[in-house]
Amino acid sequence: MSAFLPLIQRIESIDPANALLIARVMQQSSNFNEIVRTQISSIDVGTRFITIAEQFDSIRDDTRDMVVWVSDGKLDWKEKAQLTWAKMRRGTVSERFESIKHTFASVIRSTHEQIAKEELVLSAYQDFRFSIKEAEGAAHALAAKAQDALETVKAELQMADGRIHAAQNAAEKSSLELARDLLINKAQTAESEYQIAKDLSDNLKIAYNTSEVVFARLRQNIEMKRRIHEQSVSFFTTNEIVFTGLSAAFTSTQGLSESTQALEQMKKGINQSLEVLADLGNQQLESSARAGYGPTVDAKAVEKLANAIVEYQTNMRTLVDQLRTESTANANEIESATNAAKTRFVELATRAR
Repeated sequence: MSAFLPLIQRIESIDPANALLIARVMQQSSNFNEIVRTQISSIDVGTRFITIAEQFDSIRDDTRDMVVWVSDGKLDWKEKAQLTWAKMRRGTVSERFESIKHTFASVIRSTHEQIAKEELVLSAYQDFRFSIKEAEGAAHALAAKAQDALETVKAELQMADGRIHAAQNAAEKSSLELARDLLINKAQTAESEYQIAKDLSDNLKIAYNTSEVVFARLRQNIEMKRRIHEQSVSFFTTNEIVFTGLSAAFTSTQGLSESTQALEQMKKGINQSLEVLADLGNQQLESSARAGYGPTVDAKAVEKLANAIVEYQTNMRTLVDQLRTESTANANEIESATNAAKTRFVELATRAR
C-alpha cells in the first residue's frame, strides 16, 4: 500500500473523488489479504492418512507373524525379540486400534476447523469483491478523463507547432518554441498519467474477474470438504461398532493362538510324561493316557483360520486401493470438464465488446 499511494497521487488532480475512492479500496484490499493470510496460516493440513494405513498394516502383519511363529510350539530368541520389539514400538493390537480411532477423529476435527476458516475467507471476499468492482468503475472514469486531457494537450501541441512555422521573426519564433516545448512536457506528463489510470482500470478488471473464478473454486472445495466431513462423521459414528469388533477379533485371534499353543504344550508335556511311564513297562497305563489325553484341536486349523482372516483384510485393502484410484480418476475427469467450462466462461466474460 505504501508504494501505491505515490502512484495514485500522480493522477489525483485529474479526478480527486475517484482517485480517493480507489485509494480507499486498495486500503481495504490490504486488510482483506491480511485476514486471508491469518486464516490460511493456521489451517492444519497433514498426512495422517498415512499413519492410519501404516497402523492397519502393522496389525495385520504382526498378527500373521505371531501365528506363524507359535505354530511350531516354541519361540526362538529372534522371534521373541521381534515380538517384544513390536509391542514396545507399536503397542498392543487394542492400543493400535485405539490410536487409529483417535487419529481419524483428529482428522475430522481438523476438517471442521478448515471449513470454518475457509468460509470466513469466502465471506470476507464476498464483502470485498463489490468494492473492487466499484474501484474498477472509478478507474475507468478516471482513465477517460486522463485520455481527454491527453487528447486536448496533443491538439494544443499540434497548433503550437503550426504557429512556429508561421512566425514572422526570430523573437516571435523563439517565444513560440518555448510554448511548444512546455506543451511537450505537459503532453508527456498527460501520457504518463493516462497510462497509470489505464493500468489501474485494466488491472482492477482483471482482479475482479479472475478472483471470481479463483474463489468459485474455493467455494467448490469448501462444499466438497463439507461433504467429506459429513460422510466421515456418519461413517465413523455408525461403524464404530465394526471398528471395535475388529479390535476385539484381532486381539482374540492372538489370544486364541496363545491358548491353543498352551493346550498343545500341556498335551505334549503329559504325553512325554506318559512315555516315561511307558519306558518303565506300564503299557496299559500308557494306552489309557493316550486315550484320555490325545490330540484335540489342530494348530494348523487355527493357523488356516487366522490366515483366512488376514487374507480377507488384504483383499479388502486391494479393493479399497482400486476404488480410490477409480474415485481419483473420476474426480480428475470432473475437474477437467469444470475447468473447460470455466475457461469458456472466462473467455465470454473477458471478450472485447
